[in-house]
Amino acid sequence: MLEVKVGLNTDIDTKADCIPLHGSLSHLRCQLRRNAFDWNEYEASVHAADDLPCPECRLSRQKRMDKGLRPTSIGCLLPDIALLDADHSNGEAIAEIINRDLAARPDVLLVLGTSLRVPDPKKLASMFARVVDQQGGIVVYTNLSKPSLYPWGRLVDYMVESSCDGWVTDLERRPVSIRAALLDKGCFAR
Repeated sequence: MLEVKVGLNTDIDTKADCIPLHGSLSHLRCQLRRNAFDWNEYEASVHAADDLPCPECRLSRQKRMDKGLRPTSIGCLLPDIALLDADHSNGEAIAEIINRDLAARPDVLLVLGTSLRVPDPKKLASMFARVVDQQGGIVVYTNLSKPSLYPWGRLVDYMVESSCDGWVTDLERRPVSIRAALLDKGCFAR
């Protein structure tokens, strides 16, 4: 993950630099107990396409059977990814971070690599864009395609039609301010 490679803190806590809204491939999660396991410990099994029974479920099942109790189900370990319309395993903690960040009244928002068609991320980006706009800040939207004009036409200051990696690479090459680089790239100012 790029954000980890560059040293950003992606832990779901108050010191997070980057929140993985769709989860993370750094962990596997038991589909029943929802407990997390380090991906690296199970990487060979993941690549072998083996089923990954939860070791904690297995242990609990065995303890019950040793006591003469009925066996319980064993969950499978799955990538810790929140799929469309699924609950995020850290949803409540993320909500707290979002509320804290909104209360901090940010003045810059980068919306990168999303079509803004999925309702919840679209709502989140809109909430932040409105707060940034109220602060007189700058909202930059970077994606291979433009978002729908409403409400983004009035919430986005600069639209960059580019891949995120391409845009960042272009910015790194330029010894100019981000605003000048955006205007030079042919972005659309509000």
